[in-house]
Amino acid sequence: MNFVLAFLVAAAMPAMLLAQARTLEVQKPHGKGSYDEVNRFADHTGAVNALALAPDGRHLASAGADRAIHIIDGKSWKSDRKLSVDADVKDLAFTRTGELVVAGDKSPKYRNCVIVWQWNTNKVLGTWNDAASGVVAVAISPDGKVVAAVEGDGRTRVMSRDHNATMVLEEAHVAYRRTSLGFSPDGKTLTTGGVNGFVHRWRLGLDGKSMRKGPNNSFYPDFRSVLRATVYSPDGSCVGTAHEDGTARIYLEKAKLRYRLMGHEGGALSVAFTPDSKYIVSGGVDKKIRVWDVAAGLLLWEVSGHTGAVTRVLAPTEDTIVSASADGTVRFWRRGGEVDPALADALSDDPRVRPARKASLSVPKTSELAKSRTLIKEVFAADFAKATNDNGRRGLANKLLGQARQEENSPVERYAALEIAQELAIDAKAVKLAIEIADEFGVWFEGDSMPRLVAVVQGLSKSCRSTAERTLLAKAALQLVGDATAADRYVEVARILEVATTAAIASRNTGLQEAVKVVGERVDAAKAALGTYQNALKLLAKDSTDPAANLVAGRFLCFVRGDWSKGVPYLARCSDANLRKAAEKEMARPADSDDWEALGDAWQAAADGASESDRAACAASAEFWYAKALDASSGLRKVKIQRAMQKVGPVPQHLKRRDAE
Repeated sequence: MNFVLAFLVAAAMPAMLLAQARTLEVQKPHGKGSYDEVNRFADHTGAVNALALAPDGRHLASAGADRAIHIIDGKSWKSDRKLSVDADVKDLAFTRTGELVVAGDKSPKYRNCVIVWQWNTNKVLGTWNDAASGVVAVAISPDGKVVAAVEGDGRTRVMSRDHNATMVLEEAHVAYRRTSLGFSPDGKTLTTGGVNGFVHRWRLGLDGKSMRKGPNNSFYPDFRSVLRATVYSPDGSCVGTAHEDGTARIYLEKAKLRYRLMGHEGGALSVAFTPDSKYIVSGGVDKKIRVWDVAAGLLLWEVSGHTGAVTRVLAPTEDTIVSASADGTVRFWRRGGEVDPALADALSDDPRVRPARKASLSVPKTSELAKSRTLIKEVFAADFAKATNDNGRRGLANKLLGQARQEENSPVERYAALEIAQELAIDAKAVKLAIEIADEFGVWFEGDSMPRLVAVVQGLSKSCRSTAERTLLAKAALQLVGDATAADRYVEVARILEVATTAAIASRNTGLQEAVKVVGERVDAAKAALGTYQNALKLLAKDSTDPAANLVAGRFLCFVRGDWSKGVPYLARCSDANLRKAAEKEMARPADSDDWEALGDAWQAAADGASESDRAACAASAEFWYAKALDASSGLRKVKIQRAMQKVGPVPQHLKRRDAE
């Protein structure tokens, strides 16, 4: 959205030196991690056409085809205030003092197309522009002194609020009709874009009353296509545009096309820059959001989830997106980077992958190991001599790991090689390699592997010093928490979490610190529920039909452990009618889309009647079955299932069902 520039934080960005435009063909995403849906607003009964971020950073405004404007609380994601209007709304913008400017068709009540609404008091402060064709886009200068509007027939007008003066920038023209506009971060330049694909720039006069075309006034498109949105980067170095040909484009401030970014099938509808100007976000008719690297023109992330065209995008921070869609929802997305995968793995039904056991050899005696260690150091003397830094030690650790995997090794030689390799990996701060070596002990030798894994992460906590090393350690420790929790090893869980907490704090990564905190809370909940579950199993050993005990066992396995295949049979015999009905349907082994949809309905009914602690897990099951039904459906039935999925709302990653059936 154009108006969001007024509220984004400017940050330095490297100068872009390429002079020639580059068309980048459709790319695969290159970024690490993914964007996950965190919140959803679904009060609109039709497509959402406009979206704006308030200057306080805590509220959003959305407007839809239902002629309703909602102020969305950014914390609760519920409507703080609703304004019903008597005309279609096409665009929204906030002033720097927080008033909402509403633009659209001419209102019979207010007799104008632009309304200034003081939403917290629900008062209309003023109106402007009586164009018979309505207003399709509106923008406000960062200082709030100038309002600009594109009318339905393409005419562009600006108003100085200080001087109450209005002037026409461009008259209506069928061939050159304007469709979008936006202010530069310094408020001195206004861009307008239109159906011919051109972007014109207008300079604000020094007296604040007049506007005039400046030098290099146009971005001339090498590839003409109707322009749907235009926005300045927060640092003012470039302009981003969205086009009907499915491209997002980046123009240098010197009026040169830098990149033509291909990807959206059916057309791109909206663009926004992140506050640091490093990324440009685009939304399109293909229901997808794409995030691009501005300097390289590289597609980093592709975000899916909307079931209708993405009509508006905002980027409040460098790792969050707010999107509006024709599916009637406004959604909030957060990029997990390398943190969310750890959150998804910990306490989930998708545990860390470990190698399969090949043997159960006895652990050699200490005296035998001493001789083998000496032999290994003699055989690999040249390698040890070169292992004077982290790279050398890492390389030697890998070499010894390969040696240990040779079938012809004696047990004592294998154990000694693994032992030395592990010491080298820990000393080299090679987090993943050290854990891989610890797992290898379990492939060949008998005994409990958990104490060794704990010792490895504790050793790494002493050797890892850089921010990157501590970040990797915290992430790896979170993955190990999942193993230990699944085995009910809560003493080891506590020790691993201690390492994860210390590493996350030292990494200075607030997202990672929050991840450790959340995983810790889930571990506490699982530990507290374990005793109750074990008691329930004792009761079920005496009477397998005990409804209350079945409820406890089923809830623990499904909602805490995520083991639905084991938990559903218990729920099918439990005392909760809604849970029992849904579980019984699952036990009947549904095999077609009708049954899957009915199962989704059953789990959604269970979610509606569930306690706060159970609701999200039931919703996760509803989403799982609706998704299976959606893949096998078409036409109006597919639309029906999509609407059902919208009502489910966002499901936390750690609760998502991943079972095959």
